[in-house]
Amino acid sequence: MRFGLYYSGGLDWTFDDRPLGSIADVLAAVPRGSYPAYAEAQVHELIERYRPSVLLERHRLAHHGRTAVALFEHYYDAVPDGVVNDRWMPWNPVLVAARTEVVRRMVDAGISKLMTAEGGLVPPRPPHFDVRTPEYVAFDDVQRTPWECVRGMDHSFGYNAWSRPEDFIAHDDLLWLLADIAAKGGNLLLNVGPRGTDGGVPDEQVDRLGWLADWIGPNHRP
Repeated sequence: MRFGLYYSGGLDWTFDDRPLGSIADVLAAVPRGSYPAYAEAQVHELIERYRPSVLLERHRLAHHGRTAVALFEHYYDAVPDGVVNDRWMPWNPVLVAARTEVVRRMVDAGISKLMTAEGGLVPPRPPHFDVRTPEYVAFDDVQRTPWECVRGMDHSFGYNAWSRPEDFIAHDDLLWLLADIAAKGGNLLLNVGPRGTDGGVPDEQVDRLGWLADWIGPNHRP
């Protein structure tokens, strides 16, 4: 088993504490000023201390291209066979424009239309990545680029106390999703989120992990 790290860059309420209610809000909240250097220093520290085989970024560090190149060089020097995902997006003026009401509405409408058409979120391709990470959707055909479908067991990443039984993926849908993704050369990254009250994994999530274990056992091919 390899060790990986997930850095949720681009959201830090100590730099920008605006509330988030939509994709446009997320874009508008990406801090500038001293934040990019602060976040990049943290990533460099994580690389130095832990040498992660997988280095995932969630939103964006809002870096410039030259600093991204230096960060990736540092990472691959430390971990020659390491991989990064497709969320390391460079700074874009749209991030500032998303703070205006007109652009916010345009961004939210465009993202909503795109996600409805694709059935989920497929992030744009950044200048550099090793693996594609569509959310809640699988590609329609075999991909030449390594990829993995990233999703929760319900409509949330992590634990959501408001999720109803019907919000969780059904047995047959989950097994079909896994088989379909594997047939197209991808991986399924299924989020497991413990409860905040006691750290336990909810029964709905344990059940689905059991379904996968029961199916993978007799169907696995080395």
